[in-house]
Amino acid sequence: STEWTSRTSPLKDESLPIPDRPRDKLFSALRPSSVGEDSQRRPLGRSTREFDTSLRESAMISAIVLAAGTSSRMGRAKALEPLAGRPLLHHVLRNLEASQVGEIVVVLGHEADRVRRETPLADATVVVNPNYALGMSTSLRVGLRAIQSSAEAFFAVLADQPLVSPATLDALIARRYESKARILIPTYAGIRGNPVLVDRSLSGEVEAITGDQGCRAIFGDYADDILEVEVTSNRPDWL
Repeated sequence: STEWTSRTSPLKDESLPIPDRPRDKLFSALRPSSVGEDSQRRPLGRSTREFDTSLRESAMISAIVLAAGTSSRMGRAKALEPLAGRPLLHHVLRNLEASQVGEIVVVLGHEADRVRRETPLADATVVVNPNYALGMSTSLRVGLRAIQSSAEAFFAVLADQPLVSPATLDALIARRYESKARILIPTYAGIRGNPVLVDRSLSGEVEAITGDQGCRAIFGDYADDILEVEVTSNRPDWL
């Protein structure tokens, strides 16, 4: 059974790369010198840049933060890898808080109690995936079942990608409103990255994914529903 620790509302965070991890692409609008700086906290849904708030009010976007895994390099929770003196998860949440995301659900697993102690999670909805060792798909499933029924779409956010900026998140949300695409993927110089924004209508397909796979597992079946969104950022970072 899934352990639930329900907390609601805003959030806070940001971060940096782990060297032995050439797996996913990461997009950032942060200057390298700004990493770890304690920027002003904002209520959930308030962006660091000018944004049309009428768009935010027209649909609720959730973010599922996948923070259940273990670092193969350190043998501990990936979410607790340090960057600028703080856990990666701290930085990820800070960036989500500064975006137009309306709800944040954090899925824990490995060392869940330690993650709770070392990362501020009071303003998030926290759920624990007891089957995290069976792969990313199990955490996605737990997260999907925890988001609010009013959510029209959701981000699948990796807890070890701290340089995904609020600007990138907001660009994907804005293009969803304009295009009505069901899957939106950030790209940099034509290279696909993370996080992916998926329409709630595809939640059944996402819940059917098995093993250590994320939302990309359904891309082949829904190629016509995909919109690639070019991100104007300094560069993609590799984790």
